[in-house]
Amino acid sequence: MKRGHYITFLFLILLIPSANALVEMGDFTKEKYNVGDKVDLDVKVELNKDFKGFFYIKIVCPATTIPLMTKILDLKTNQEVFLEETVSIPDAPGNCNFLAELKGEESDESKPFTITRDLIGIFKVDKNEIQLGQMVRLTGQILRLSQTNVDGKATLSIRNGGEIIDVESVDVDNGVLTYTFNADNVPQGPYSIDTYIFDILGNEMSFGNVTKFDVTGEIKLDVELNKEEILPGEELIVSGSAKYKQLSGASAIQLTVNGENVILNQGGVFSYSYIINEKEKSGQNTLTVTAKDNAGNFGEKTFTYTILPVPTEISLFVPQEEVLPGENLEITSSLYDQAGDKMAGGVKIEVFDKAGNLITTGKGKVSLTIGQFAPPEIMKVKASYEALVSEDEFSVGEKLEFEATTDGTGVIIRNIGNVKFEGEVEILAGSESSFEKLVLRVDETKKISLEDRAGTYELTVLAAGNELNLGEVTITDERSVFSRLTTPLTGNVAGIDGKGTGVLGYMLVAVVLIAFIVGFYFVKARDVEKFEVSREKERREAKLFKARVLRQREESKRRTFGREISPDEAKKFREQFLRNVRSTESKGRNQFI
Repeated sequence: MKRGHYITFLFLILLIPSANALVEMGDFTKEKYNVGDKVDLDVKVELNKDFKGFFYIKIVCPATTIPLMTKILDLKTNQEVFLEETVSIPDAPGNCNFLAELKGEESDESKPFTITRDLIGIFKVDKNEIQLGQMVRLTGQILRLSQTNVDGKATLSIRNGGEIIDVESVDVDNGVLTYTFNADNVPQGPYSIDTYIFDILGNEMSFGNVTKFDVTGEIKLDVELNKEEILPGEELIVSGSAKYKQLSGASAIQLTVNGENVILNQGGVFSYSYIINEKEKSGQNTLTVTAKDNAGNFGEKTFTYTILPVPTEISLFVPQEEVLPGENLEITSSLYDQAGDKMAGGVKIEVFDKAGNLITTGKGKVSLTIGQFAPPEIMKVKASYEALVSEDEFSVGEKLEFEATTDGTGVIIRNIGNVKFEGEVEILAGSESSFEKLVLRVDETKKISLEDRAGTYELTVLAAGNELNLGEVTITDERSVFSRLTTPLTGNVAGIDGKGTGVLGYMLVAVVLIAFIVGFYFVKARDVEKFEVSREKERREAKLFKARVLRQREESKRRTFGREISPDEAKKFREQFLRNVRSTESKGRNQFI
């Protein structure tokens, strides 16, 4: 109660004899107290009679009343007693008041106040942004509402982006909280700290987001290349710097270029050179610069550069070593770079004959058809691109090929190969076979007369391994009587202009003609009867004679192996043949005598 009210109240007691006691509490101004706070109370007690008994100071709360002090007083009549007591606020949160009471007598209540467990906390950090590997220091002052330092414990919840990543417990000594957070290999980003503090008396308080700071793990890279396009054998230079975003110095940074360690100077500056291999593959390449340290800081930059292709090799492909007339030859060529990879673009291909004349040219691929009468020779192939040259060759091979037709009197043979033919041609006329010596230049045509074998039969010509089947043909004999007598028994080989070519044939014709005339003379001189009797013998002798002549001709061929006989050999043959004829004639005369 207020002091004025107390005087008035005392005056009224004096006026009213029935009021026999007075208890009055002094005034105090606090509206809130923490559990455990000390409160000094002053109480005045006066009775108009003697009193000996209990005096109480209690705290009255909504849920409970708790005695804070009990004392025995021994008072004389009208004796004033002033009491000063210190009490502790109990753990009874809510709106409460103090009660001073003489047991069985008067009492007095204080004005209401609030008991709370809340504390006061003031926090700060020494850095708002740190690099991985650094530390941030949190300090706090923890007080009761009465500005009294707190002794207790603090639980700290460290959050990264709202997620709790660590919980720590620290002491609160004399109101001071200290905590150091080591940002070593922790997640990057924004951080906040929540605190829960309680003291030894039961007061407690949670403080959310008491402080905030950022953790970065960035290493800043400033890097450049000396070239974006480079040739094999040239030097690629990578230079720049690597630095922490929040730290000075770079001694802890480990730098690599494509996995190879590079030394940094104290300022984080570096230079790295790389010689492009002479056989490095062309195309786009990647170069990666990486910086890191043991605390988890990291930085990386990737660059691209292009290795240019260098024409290094020409591949020339000639699929055949020998090509025959009429065949097609496809020649290809490719260009390869320093790594052996095929390059785009055509290689110039040139084909030359043996005289050095350009036959054909093209890029990348040349298709060449060998002419029908192209002579056998070595042809040169050249592939070129800038200063690169590759050469090869192929040969045009010999081709013996013939074409045969008939005009009704003989067979016409044409040399459609690319080399001169000089040899025998076998004529298969039905079941008969004969050989003719031929010399045919390229694209030359000659005729072999078959009029001495007039008739219809299957005709086949065999020449140098070529079999020319003309099928069934009909040959007619259109010769004059004289021609029939003068034509060689083996047939007539003539050029398409009619000139004779069989020297031996004409010799045989002459001999046969002489024998025929002599025989005819002796036949006419005989008696008709004897002539008729011996006619059959003559025919037989003529057949035998003809067979003997043919055998001698064949034997002569075998002895000469199909070659042209010399004049001396022809002379000897003629003389021997005439001797044989004379011997035959002599025998014939004897038969007719």
